[in-house]
Amino acid sequence: MDSANYTPEELHELRRFTLRYLGCTVMSLLLTAAVVLLIVRVRVGGILLPWRSILYFCLFTTFGGYQQDHARLYPGSSVTLLSVLRFYMPVTMVVMLAYLIYVAISTVWWVALIAFAAGMLIAGLGPADKVLGLISLRYAEFMLSMVGFVGLPVSAYLMFRHVP
Repeated sequence: MDSANYTPEELHELRRFTLRYLGCTVMSLLLTAAVVLLIVRVRVGGILLPWRSILYFCLFTTFGGYQQDHARLYPGSSVTLLSVLRFYMPVTMVVMLAYLIYVAISTVWWVALIAFAAGMLIAGLGPADKVLGLISLRYAEFMLSMVGFVGLPVSAYLMFRHVP
């Protein structure tokens, strides 16, 4: 974020809402993860689903979605940041597809469908707090997009590591 593009009031608003926004996002992720955990923890057809791997995939899709939104709505002047965001988008898609194919091969094909549905459900809940007006769209994408530069590789490693 280039602070020259923002007024002092906007910077103050960003600082004030950062913790509130991250708290809302973490709470929505935890609530959805708890529901998914209850569903996925059950043995389906004699197969215990890889719930940890699916939860890391959900986190991965959330970070990827925020980075795509940030790249699409990028207001800044840094060409380097925009280039990095645009580089991450196709890489994120390739990792998601590779994960789903790997899960389908390692377990059974419908486990990949469950992982995909859970990932889209949780990633879809992220914008709900912006729609409700808890924080401005401009700051939301920025904050989780920046966290995503670390969160994407870490969650990608963990989601592949926990596939049986």
